[in-house]
Parts: sequence; structure tokens; C-alpha cells
Amino acid sequence: DDPMGIVVTPENFHHQMSLLYDANYECVNLREAIQGWDCKKQYPKKSFIITFDDGYKDFYIYAWPILQQYNFTATVFLVTDQIGCKSNWEKQIGQSSAELLSWDDIRSLYRLGCTFGSHTLSHPNLTLLDNKQAVYEIGQSKLIIEDHLGIPIDLFSYPYGISNTHIQELVSKNGYICACGVDR
Repeated sequence: DDPMGIVVTPENFHHQMSLLYDANYECVNLREAIQGWDCKKQYPKKSFIITFDDGYKDFYIYAWPILQQYNFTATVFLVTDQIGCKSNWEKQIGQSSAELLSWDDIRSLYRLGCTFGSHTLSHPNLTLLDNKQAVYEIGQSKLIIEDHLGIPIDLFSYPYGISNTHIQELVSKNGYICACGVDR
């Protein structure tokens, strides 16, 4: 079930990556791109970044092997309170829920070159939370990932792609250098 209309089958994903590879596109790591933009680094016109929200186990099973086949990389944004469980946020219950990555999966992917960022503790619409709750969701998720991977976490993705100026400021104040949203 795909209530948001954003799921891509492994076959379609493989086809998309094949087209990018055959057209000589370069996959750029999100963190490196952000740091490069700060230094005014020029990237090839044919370059792209891939991100995945939520941390579904399907990423490890299907997408990561395809990315490796083409020497591409990705950033995965994790919902930290749900790691090793099934998704349980809006429209993700019952048969619509899906298995999420475990910490062992995440560490394995990290060793293979995958990049990780935060997608909050519980996947709320941050704009509907009071300030204290929003700060907690944004800050604690970062600390949990840092504790498990032993690296700084400075990439963030807004749940549902939704933010406002206040939430963007909170994300920045928590030490994130980049935050991703959605423009449908």
C-alpha cells in the first residue's frame, strides 16, 4: 500500500539507476555536497543526490545492492524510536506498516559507505508540536544515532517534508548543517 504515492518498485528503481549511470551521471554524497557548496565547489552538471526517509529495511534488501552495482550512494534518514520495529506513524499501521532497519543493519550499511541522518524520534508533523516537544524530537534523535554509530549526525529530514521557519531554526540550532523537505 502506498498512500503517499511515493513508493518505487525495485525493478523501477534499478531501471532509473541504470538510466542515470548510462547517461554518465555522478552520485554525490549529501554531506559532501553541502560541505562543497559551502566552499563553492563546482559539481558536474550531471550529478545527483539520493535520500531515503524513514529507514525501511527494504532499502537494505533492495535499494542498497542496486546503488552499489552502479557505485552510487545514499543518505537514509532514521526514525530512531522505531529502529528494529515496524513503522507506526500516520497511515503506517496494520498491513500498511513495514519493517525498519535494525541497528546492526545500520552499522553494516555505514561500514559500506551509506550516510545517515535524523528523521526525528517518532515521525511527527513537527509544525503541530509545541516548542518543547519539537526540540526533544529533533535533538534526541540526533543524540541516539550519534551514540549508536559513534559519529556526528548533522543531516536532517522533516517528517512528511513539512516545516516552517520556527522548525527550521530549531533544526539549525541543534547542529544540523542540512535539512531536507518535500516539494510535491
